[in-house]
Amino acid sequence: MVNKKVVFVKGLFALAFVGILMGCSGLIVSRHYGTLDSCARDVSDLRRAYANMRSGSEILSLHVTRYVMTGSIAERDAYFREAKQSKHREEAFHLLSNVRGSAEVENHLRTAMNLSMELMQMEYHAMRLMIDDEELKSAPPEIQGCRLTDEELIVTAEERRRRACSEVLGDGYFSFKFRIYAALDD
Repeated sequence: MVNKKVVFVKGLFALAFVGILMGCSGLIVSRHYGTLDSCARDVSDLRRAYANMRSGSEILSLHVTRYVMTGSIAERDAYFREAKQSKHREEAFHLLSNVRGSAEVENHLRTAMNLSMELMQMEYHAMRLMIDDEELKSAPPEIQGCRLTDEELIVTAEERRRRACSEVLGDGYFSFKFRIYAALDD
């Protein structure tokens, strides 16, 4: 005959052992869940950073193209509103500050941002081609600081407008944009 006390004590030990195992596995699972949740948030932030960088670049390109095509001051103002107030590209860096282990991604984004800033110089030049000396006084400082060559100063306004269009619709401009996208897509 089996001693009921011994069976009861063995059962308690087994139950305690199972309880300890379940508690430990719960801790392990919750720790891994926290890591998984953190990684999911990081991926989400990286996607938003990528989208912000790309959309900011596209918004600027859209407005500068519309400006040189139409001469609309509203488009030029929208360009500078994006560059100085909305700052989608800059927001991308802010998002990355919360992501752990993103040094490589940050480097790619920084490269894309630097290329985008260089492209802005080309865009400023195209916008400068669109305005005469009288209008220059009321233009944003970035355009005022953009100097035209002697040749550009003596050609007709229509020829300068044509050159401005070529500058933002030409192969060189899109080549630059592709370099930005390549930095983002790496």
